[in-house]
This record gives sequence, C-alpha cells and structure tokens, in this order.
Amino acid sequence: MKGPGYDLMVPFSVRFTWSGDYYHDAYWSTGEQGFANVSHGCVNLSPADAETYYNLAVPGDPITIKGSPRSGTWGNGYTMWFLTWQQYLKGSALHQAVSAGPGGSTFVDPATLPASTATAPLGTAPTGNANSY
Repeated sequence: MKGPGYDLMVPFSVRFTWSGDYYHDAYWSTGEQGFANVSHGCVNLSPADAETYYNLAVPGDPITIKGSPRSGTWGNGYTMWFLTWQQYLKGSALHQAVSAGPGGSTFVDPATLPASTATAPLGTAPTGNANSY
C-alpha cells in the first residue's frame, strides 16, 4: 500500500482511490471491526474477507462506504460512480446514450430510455451517492 507518507506491505490490499485508500486485511483489528474506528481511511477486513474480495475485485468496481463523514472526491480513483446519469452524459462527446442488444448497438436520446429498475448494490449506485459538480 502506498500513499502520502507511507509505503507498507499489507496482505490482500486493493486500492480504490489514487490518494491511498484501500480495502485490506487488517488482522490486527478484527476484534474492533464494526465497533470502533481503527483506521486512517482504509476499509479494514478480516483476513478471510480480504482474501475473498482481493480474488474477486476488478478495477472500477463500485464501492459504497457508509457512515463516513467525508464523501468521495472527483478525480481520486475510479470516480465515475460519483456522477449522476445527467452529469455523466454531459461529459460525453455526443451527449447520447447507447442502447445495446442482441442485434447490435445504436445511439439514442437518453430521454427515450426507460427508467432503470436496477437496485443497489448490484445494479447501480444507491440514491444520493452522487455529489454536485
């Protein structure tokens, strides 16, 4: 794990911000996890949970952290998940969405798409997860 002022070897570390926030094995704090804040910004996991997450994680996977007084910062990691759909489209060169299916894909006006029925945590970010930019 590398960040401002540190460079440590910690088992099963997965970085989720460029400034040095990680999911990682924190064998030294398993008794306090879920009961006390024993981290300086990382998400401490038991050894078994850290290994499982490490083996399944893919760069860009959305991560939701609850209970933190600080929100995510744009540009600090895989932060496209901090944007609303409208904000995301503003960054598109064409300001259009893509509809994909078995017959191929085509550009469409985002207003013509049906409302999403996906629910957190698997299909989309939870309501209110976006910051205003």
